[in-house]
Amino acid sequence: MTRSVPKGGRPPTYRSEAAALAEQGATLAEIADELKTTVRTVSRWRLNYAEFREALDLGRHKKAMGQTEVQLARAADAQRQRDRLAAAKAAGEAAVREAALELKQLLAGAVATAEPPFSGTPDPFDAPSHARRLSERRAARGQLPEPEEPQGWQEEPDGEALPLDDPRSEW
Repeated sequence: MTRSVPKGGRPPTYRSEAAALAEQGATLAEIADELKTTVRTVSRWRLNYAEFREALDLGRHKKAMGQTEVQLARAADAQRQRDRLAAAKAAGEAAVREAALELKQLLAGAVATAEPPFSGTPDPFDAPSHARRLSERRAARGQLPEPEEPQGWQEEPDGEALPLDDPRSEW
């Protein structure tokens, strides 16, 4: 733990409290803050003192194991919740299947007792008959559709090609 003092230099400032904090899982910044020193100094301690380096490794390992236990507990809780949701989903799917079977039976009974539609009844969804009925109504009101005039761009060209300017001619 003691380090020899370099000739003509300052005595080392390493303090054993740093190792105790490191074993508890404190980071370099937390140790520097607690001991009122800089992170650079604590980093030098890590390089120069093997016992401090070992205390840092032990603290990191303890902290990682603690986090691992927390993560395992969270994963177990999540798995229990997934199992509950899966059970609820299975129960819901069974209820939906039963309702679908009842609906299928009800529809089968309704189709069996239904009368065929009259052949003279117009189908309201028949598009050609709808267009015909619409034109009949317009004709009854005296509103005949006028033929559309062709647009300017639809007219036949006279055969003359339009002169095109060459952009390179002005260069």
